[in-house]
Amino acid sequence: MKSAIKIPDPSNIRFIDSYTISHEPIASIDLMERASIVFFNLFTTKFPSRENTIAVFAGTGNNGGDGLAVARWLLKNFYRVDIYLYGDPEKASDDNKINQKKIKNQGKEIFLLKNKGMHHTEGKKYDIIIDALLGSGLDRPLKGDLNNLVDLLNRMPSHRVSIDIPTGLFMEKSSDGTVFKADDLLSFEFPKLPFLLPENHPFIKNWEFKSIGLHPKGIEKVVTNHYFITRNSVVENLSERATFSHKGNYGRALILAGQKGFAGAALLAAKACMKTGCGLLFTHTASNCTPILQLGIPEAICYSDESKNRITTLPDLNGFDAIGCGPGIGTENATAKAVMQLITSSSVPLVLDADALNIISERQAVATIPENSIITPHPGEFKRLFGPVNSDFDQLELQRKMSVKHRIIIVMKGAYTRISCPEGNIYFNSTGNPGMATAGSGDVLTGMITAFSAGGLPPLQAALTGVFMHGLAGDCALKSLARESLLASDIIAHISDAFKSLKNTYE
Repeated sequence: MKSAIKIPDPSNIRFIDSYTISHEPIASIDLMERASIVFFNLFTTKFPSRENTIAVFAGTGNNGGDGLAVARWLLKNFYRVDIYLYGDPEKASDDNKINQKKIKNQGKEIFLLKNKGMHHTEGKKYDIIIDALLGSGLDRPLKGDLNNLVDLLNRMPSHRVSIDIPTGLFMEKSSDGTVFKADDLLSFEFPKLPFLLPENHPFIKNWEFKSIGLHPKGIEKVVTNHYFITRNSVVENLSERATFSHKGNYGRALILAGQKGFAGAALLAAKACMKTGCGLLFTHTASNCTPILQLGIPEAICYSDESKNRITTLPDLNGFDAIGCGPGIGTENATAKAVMQLITSSSVPLVLDADALNIISERQAVATIPENSIITPHPGEFKRLFGPVNSDFDQLELQRKMSVKHRIIIVMKGAYTRISCPEGNIYFNSTGNPGMATAGSGDVLTGMITAFSAGGLPPLQAALTGVFMHGLAGDCALKSLARESLLASDIIAHISDAFKSLKNTYE
């Protein structure tokens, strides 16, 4: 996906910075200034009041230099700022020293914390604390005075803001020790991998990223396995419907879903599939569920199982472009046999969710899933399929390995839903909200991905587009609903708004 945003590791970031400096060309101090202005503009938009008292805590590296440059801009614009430098000012980076000198030339004192404990901060109260102590290269826990300082800042009743990355947060593994707890964070140019993993949420409440004009050719040269999907990533997968097209041009899909008491799961998946643009949808469900589907989604063709209460057989599988299976089907033995038959006999990639995954995990049958199929586990289903892990970083790596090993696409549902593929890449989604953590939301996603797959998108693109549009529909719903009130059916009701929103972006 060419337009997905790369998520670089620390070595990638250093390379891109260096490439920008040498090929733009631009002096490193001027690039630092450019970054500080980007942060300053965002900060002043969020915190326009000059009545706020602000403390900037800077280290002696280039992240600290960013902080000092930001402090200069705040002072120039009449903010009330105290500046603290942790470490030996004489051992600071060259660009950091330049900003130290500029601040002193403005007549502002920099409080030095080296070897003096934290007494400069005693009795001080600040509305906002800006963290610029350490950057993205940290790989060991904070110790000594620096650890004590960050712990003190976390306990102060202030709004905490980090520049680029919270001090103490590791980029490539689980963080160990004290980490600055940022209420807001601005990351330069790119998202960073730890921001996207649940274990780091206590350290980052809100974050965003803004470009600082790093060289596009430098970015292009970087190789990474991690990407962030945005509107531009997905809009290329959507096309206008031709004037003389007909339903046969937009795919024939089959969805196997529902059992007694769970007709709603089948209905949600089917409605979502049709709302996402499937040309012709067939459903197969327990015979007692059929009337509910025919009333709830009259546009779909309904096959009834021989069993009144559950799926025990399969319809003729020939002629379908995509097949989705799992919502609300249960794991009873006859149903499990039908699911295993589907997996071993399907001639098209499958979209497998919910109880279909539980059946597979109970039988340890992941290896039987057809190549390029899409599975959509939540964390509990993932654990049952692939085993426990010790951290989110370990889970991320396990997901990658399982996609490569079994040649399947894994959609790991949750905040920043991530999609791994057989090539070893992982894509994080940028849409969605906590209101979507509600019963039936996964059934809707199954229907949407099935529709995109039936419509002709390759499996990875179908998964990426389905996940993005699912989240975007949820975001559209949130414009008129509270998070607590959002239902899975509201996501379906706003799929059309999601398409319109994306079309406006395209135009």
